[in-house]
Amino acid sequence: MRPIYVSLLLLLSWGNSSLCAQISQDSLRNAVWISGYGYSQSTNENYHVFFDFRGDSLRLDSQIIQNSLVLTYTNNSICDSAGNLLFFSNGCSIMDSKYQLLEGAERINKTGDAQDYICDELQGGRYSNSLLILPDYNSHTFNIIYTRIDFLTIAGGGTDRLYWAKVALNERDELEVNFIDSIIIDTFLYTGNLAANRHGNGKDWWVVAPAYSSEETLGKDSSYYMLHLSKDHYSIHKNTIGVSTDRYEESTGEAAFSPDGTKYARYTIHADLQIFDFDRCTGTFSNPIHVPIVDQADTSWAAGVAFSPSGRYLYVSSTSYIYQFDMLAADIPASKTTVAVYDGFFYPVYQLPTRFYQCELAPDGKIYVSCPGGKRTFHVIEQPDSAGMACQVTQHKYILGYPIAGGLPHHPNYRLGALPGGVCAGAGFPPLAAFSWQADTLLPSRVRFSDMSAYEPAGWLWDFGDGAISADSNPAHQYSADGVYRVCLQVSNAFGVDTVCQWVSVQTVGVDEASGDANGLRLFPNPASDVLHLDFPYPSEITWIALHNSIGQTVFENKSLVGAIPVGHLPPGVYVLHCRQRNGGVYRVKVVVQR
Repeated sequence: MRPIYVSLLLLLSWGNSSLCAQISQDSLRNAVWISGYGYSQSTNENYHVFFDFRGDSLRLDSQIIQNSLVLTYTNNSICDSAGNLLFFSNGCSIMDSKYQLLEGAERINKTGDAQDYICDELQGGRYSNSLLILPDYNSHTFNIIYTRIDFLTIAGGGTDRLYWAKVALNERDELEVNFIDSIIIDTFLYTGNLAANRHGNGKDWWVVAPAYSSEETLGKDSSYYMLHLSKDHYSIHKNTIGVSTDRYEESTGEAAFSPDGTKYARYTIHADLQIFDFDRCTGTFSNPIHVPIVDQADTSWAAGVAFSPSGRYLYVSSTSYIYQFDMLAADIPASKTTVAVYDGFFYPVYQLPTRFYQCELAPDGKIYVSCPGGKRTFHVIEQPDSAGMACQVTQHKYILGYPIAGGLPHHPNYRLGALPGGVCAGAGFPPLAAFSWQADTLLPSRVRFSDMSAYEPAGWLWDFGDGAISADSNPAHQYSADGVYRVCLQVSNAFGVDTVCQWVSVQTVGVDEASGDANGLRLFPNPASDVLHLDFPYPSEITWIALHNSIGQTVFENKSLVGAIPVGHLPPGVYVLHCRQRNGGVYRVKVVVQR
């Protein structure tokens, strides 16, 4: 393999086709995530959990896959333009959607005698945020950028290069590895904390890789390598900015770009939170902000970071806490708000704590937060563009069929387009309209809409299909009657206008009906005035029940099914009963208390 000696920043550039067509093609690239934690050596069975965002809401599926990749902390996947899984990787090998190893990529992370530690058959890659998959512009080729630890050349860890594999979909719709090379760096790199951002021309990619604090830097380094990837070419330069990290933070924390690509945030356990402005044309950082955070993460090493869909809010997960920062505040560090404190919930069976680890903004506009280690649950920030506690952090929302490790797949904003005005050798394009919606769990007739439009819309006009309109970017609308409504979103910027419409079903739950599949759960009487009785054919399958009022406050909670809930002391009104099953299912039943 041909070594290339340069200084570090990746830019991808190819083709002259329509940028809007490319954004549309890439909009569903992260629609399916594969995670997991567990492997049977005797049966070659791998335990996977699939996150499917192709519908109106998240679908979770736990499966045992024979002879699949072992997935722990290093994992990432990529989909075709329709959101169907193409291939995935654990940083050691690459496998297609039929669980066949790609020829030439059976062992992409070769490290000589050290490879069995880095990519051992029982573990897979051990470092989160250490692998990115970036589609070429106007092409069926994908770039895989990843790191490794090379104990053969670097005492104590670290890596002296990024690795670059290219996977192409040929004319027979077969995946093949047609190029693998290594990119030599002039010093060492972290094994994780990789983050990618679309170049300002709308075609290329920037990849940011933090420098590793080696003995040569006396255990301190504040450098970032900026890789500019342009189809089959790359260039590299270095930024030195901000607070130095130390070598004992190796493989901790997370880095992410804001959805509009203008901000970069990185949180590690000792250097804490750092925020920079980012120039998408030149690939340089500026205006450093440092936020010291002293808490349990300083010793427990569980840390993550993610931006809200609009980029207004930044979330930092820090072992036992989740913090929110307002990126529009005059004093960003002073805007720190604690929006979640670990509630003490323990992982079933083994009684392990389910604290907060890494964060990932998902296609449904929510932020998913993993737990340290292999746990059968994760956390959800339901409304990340809402201030303070209104962001609604739901801890351990689902109980999964199999555990997942702390490392979530890490994706850039594939929908980000060129900067306006043709700067960066790009061009200005009208926005591409898209949105998602979700009924409020406590008040189903209230629907929350999330703008998912590409290419920097500056104006929004919503038509909710019942005569009401809104100019908010992410509105919530209260419908007065059940029905199916044609909701349209028109987005605009200096270069044009685009409109998209969807049919939205509004079905408020009757006072004696259950939402979704109640699977035998019966409540009576409903309405209730004194006692609400519950009956379920398999009570041992219920792991938690809670009754919430109309503003989400918990008025009753128990960790198993009970036969009756006293409601005589509650004010008259509408409540929602939540029942969680061992298989991860959650039933939500509307309850009316009257006198």
